[in-house]
Amino acid sequence: MVIPIPAIARDNGEPTDFAKGARPVMVILIVLQLALGCCRLYILDIFGGVWTIVLGCFGIWAYAGDRGPYLSDLMFWGLLTFFCMWIFDLIMFLERVFKNHAPLFISSSQQEESPFKHNFASSILIAALLIDISVPVFAIIVYKERRFNLEAHHILYDDPSNVSGSHQQGGDSFTAFQGYSGNRDHRAMGIEHKLTTDIYLLCCMKAGSLSGNSDIAQSPWLEITSEEGIYAAPVDHVLFGGDEHLKAHTSGHSLPSGLTQRDRLDSLTKTYAAMVRAFDEVGLDVFLESSCLIGYVRHNGNPIPWDMDIDIGLLQEDCRRVFPNGNDEMYRKVSALLGPRYSVEKMGCDCGDRCEGDDGRMVGHVADKRTGFGVDIFSYATVTAEELRPWQHDGRRWLQRIRDRDDYTFPEEALLPLQNTTFAGVDGVLIPNKPRLFSSYEYGSNLEIHPFPWGFLAYSSMHALGYCIVILYLILEFPDSWADKRVPYWYYTALCLAVFRGGVQSLSVGILVNLMPRSSSCRSHQSLSRALRIAFNVYLLYVFRVVLKSLWAQVMEIFVNGARPDKVYTICIGSTHCYDFHL
Repeated sequence: MVIPIPAIARDNGEPTDFAKGARPVMVILIVLQLALGCCRLYILDIFGGVWTIVLGCFGIWAYAGDRGPYLSDLMFWGLLTFFCMWIFDLIMFLERVFKNHAPLFISSSQQEESPFKHNFASSILIAALLIDISVPVFAIIVYKERRFNLEAHHILYDDPSNVSGSHQQGGDSFTAFQGYSGNRDHRAMGIEHKLTTDIYLLCCMKAGSLSGNSDIAQSPWLEITSEEGIYAAPVDHVLFGGDEHLKAHTSGHSLPSGLTQRDRLDSLTKTYAAMVRAFDEVGLDVFLESSCLIGYVRHNGNPIPWDMDIDIGLLQEDCRRVFPNGNDEMYRKVSALLGPRYSVEKMGCDCGDRCEGDDGRMVGHVADKRTGFGVDIFSYATVTAEELRPWQHDGRRWLQRIRDRDDYTFPEEALLPLQNTTFAGVDGVLIPNKPRLFSSYEYGSNLEIHPFPWGFLAYSSMHALGYCIVILYLILEFPDSWADKRVPYWYYTALCLAVFRGGVQSLSVGILVNLMPRSSSCRSHQSLSRALRIAFNVYLLYVFRVVLKSLWAQVMEIFVNGARPDKVYTICIGSTHCYDFHL
């Protein structure tokens, strides 16, 4: 009897009537998977969308590879993960119904901003509940039938030491499957087992994330992937400095639980608005400075999304003219104008009797009693003839921050005359005459977003176009077999698409796409693949534009246009000792 020996995880014998009838069901399920995946991507369920499409592609491969409804072991275990996804979808469904106290479907009369999007998301969730349970049930039925079919045939596997030829056994002969390589298929089987393990690891990550109603990546360095994510992050997030830094910026006040960065900025803005009104009433000009001024220049008149306080400045000579009786008079009048909501912890034209450490350069601090977040006040004075630096003898008037550890000095025309503008919705705000020049004397000419962590994590996210290019590339470069050297690159590219977000996702996917071995198929196939790869690399340059712009500005600052003459580098040791160096 001649029996062809199949490759590992291939079926033996003729398909049964049940298997033949299951073919249309398999096609329907594949189509439903792909359609559901696209819909999930539309509602920004990136994990569910990518993995639904990936498993749908596995189904196409199994069907096109003449496996029919019989699925390889990897395909079976891959579909079994839909059981886990069904549980996750069920949790989301219950949260949507009970926890959020919102109906599944609404009408335009219920004053919802986007009833279509809400209803569409609910429909997709219900469809996912149905499909995610029907796919594994069908897979188990087919797999069980496959096992019965295999047990009904006596399968003789090839001896790896003899990969071709004929053998005699009990008068019967069989012919080995031509082209079969024991080492190759054992290696392919090892890859299947490795990828199956990774799939379950991925499911565990997804389970942990959904139970906390947050993204898959639970590392604090991966949670923030957009500017909106910065606003939604807790105020004690590690990227804001953690709990210790939070306590230093709240002056020992007890914080309400659950505060986000948006809550902090709202509190700071209200405190700042109250101070603007108070100083305007007493007739003292105070102006925006430091990181808040950079926010005004760089973020369209708003604070930097990750800022932790608001800094304002005043001219010492103006302050002493308005408050001739000294710091006590200033403290008393400003406290009365601010009212009981705010705590005036320090207020004066100079540091007074609190001039130790950081208190020496800070002449005032006002905090919101309900949150502890506050506004710092700095004082500026004219640089005397004895204090002029060697590079300042140019006939101009120079100003400096009093008792500043960084030797912050600048020409008068950078500050005066002050401009009237709006900051974070607060009218009547005063800013320096030349905001960018004023800031550059403190921070250097590079006022762009720092490449890391903010530029990389929050401003380097892929969007719909990037996903489309990568998915098309993955479909085009789908491996021919498990022995194909593209398998790990293909798999981990899809994994990174599903797991990561922000710059981590963009960088990891970009590396894998460029490292993936090229296909050995026809020339037109290679040309299209190369075009998609080039298009994705161009798109990556756009995605990382914030990082690249910042790096270029840093190079220009160092080698071309240092902001402060003869002072290019400033190195700070600890938090109180800073030193300037020149080329």
